Amino acid sequence: MRARERAEHSPGWWRTADVGVVVFFVVSRLVYRLVFDVRFDSSPPSYFAQYIDPWFVEHDFARSVLYLHHQAPLQVLVVQGCIKLLGMARATVVLQGLYLALGLSLTLVFLRVLRSLGAPVLPAVVAASLYTAWPTYILYENWLFYSVPTAAVFAFALLALLRYYRNGTLGAALVFFSLLAVLALLRSTFGAVFIGAAAGILLLRPPAAPWGAARRTILKAAALPLLVVTLNMAKTSWLIGHSYGSALLWQNLCPKIFLRLPYAEQKRLTDSGIVSNAADYRGVLSVAGAYGRFQVPYTPTGVPLLDLEATPGGDRNPHALEHVLVAEKYYRPDAIYLLTHYPGAYLGSVWEAISTQYVRSAVDVDILQSDPNAERLRTLRSVADRALGRTSGGQLVALAVGLPLACLYGAYRIVRRRAALMSERASTVAVSFMLLAIGYAGSVTLLVSWGDFARYRFDVDALYFMLLLLCGLDASSMARRAFRALVGARKRRARRASPFVSQATEVASHRA
Repeated sequence: MRARERAEHSPGWWRTADVGVVVFFVVSRLVYRLVFDVRFDSSPPSYFAQYIDPWFVEHDFARSVLYLHHQAPLQVLVVQGCIKLLGMARATVVLQGLYLALGLSLTLVFLRVLRSLGAPVLPAVVAASLYTAWPTYILYENWLFYSVPTAAVFAFALLALLRYYRNGTLGAALVFFSLLAVLALLRSTFGAVFIGAAAGILLLRPPAAPWGAARRTILKAAALPLLVVTLNMAKTSWLIGHSYGSALLWQNLCPKIFLRLPYAEQKRLTDSGIVSNAADYRGVLSVAGAYGRFQVPYTPTGVPLLDLEATPGGDRNPHALEHVLVAEKYYRPDAIYLLTHYPGAYLGSVWEAISTQYVRSAVDVDILQSDPNAERLRTLRSVADRALGRTSGGQLVALAVGLPLACLYGAYRIVRRRAALMSERASTVAVSFMLLAIGYAGSVTLLVSWGDFARYRFDVDALYFMLLLLCGLDASSMARRAFRALVGARKRRARRASPFVSQATEVASHRA
């Protein structure tokens, strides 16, 4: 057994595993392109609220990125900066190459992390290849959105964390926290609180170096990335006078509760003026002028991104300051009133999101229904969903069972007796970080957002999958040990009984 483990950890095994993963990745992409006609969808920057309108890219790009108030800037800066520099046609080729590189890197990192956490080579190779060749992942990989970069950065951060626990250097710790900063600049969901929580996990169980020195290293490494993320969040208050993400926070929370109420109660609240009719609007999904009588007068800032209700071409501008003003004047008090007076409706909305929407396929969301690749892979997606036990309501049984099982297994890994061993510290902290990411991403979106929950889950699906694989391997190992113990016990009982059996046989023979 030990010889086999040494062989699996040898450079030759790694090279073979890596080559196998790369070959499978290339072949799978060729099949998806040649057989299913999957193409890279570069349309989201033209109309998604997560980007800025092409007019701002052409006429006021740098200042528009600086004044973003509800979206993290990095995806806009990289994607639309590339479009501005190269033009749409060339940028599409470059960005498609970037997303393919992220997919391949994610596969290799997935393999490395699983091996570091104790998975044998063959299951790790199969799991890594299967995850990034599944139809759901292929759709996201060919969709110019922040989902694949976010999932990849999570995996990179996990590998960086394990590397830091191997060598304990400041540089390795800085790489880990820098990746968390990149994550926060990609997705506004993950900010300073998430980075601080990750640092807290490391401080509780630092590497094998003297605890004081190790903790100082962690604090030093976290300081600069945390400062960058905090400054990005604070700049909105300094430049605009309103907090970061306030428009989306209240415009999600208000309809999340309001739309759960019976229609008669909705009408009573709005007719009496207790809750404004602003709850009927789709917030940043509409042109600011659609607010009508709810519009809030303000002095123009001189920044086109903030002042224009719609672009000169007539397209909506989801980054207009008007959305923030309406959210703070109407949606905020509405949401607070609804939350305090209808907690049951709020909890019902959260439970519905958990039980019916979070466990759907990550493709089964409104924002992806217009993607051409979703139609091209419809048949294959249907087969994949049936394999995962799709119900008539769209939920996947494998997810409904597997997601909580992954969390329970992760909790078991960090509280079991072996977790206290120094040799297990790296894997224990890595699993703790995975649970933090899963719990943070899930709770923030489920408690605040009012739709597309499965899409938000995609960011951490790889972490769920890793935990489930490790759970299955541990269960299999325990079953084998139990079986060997049972067989051994039977053999021992047989050996203890054999002298008496032989003696009885001998007496019977003598009497005969």
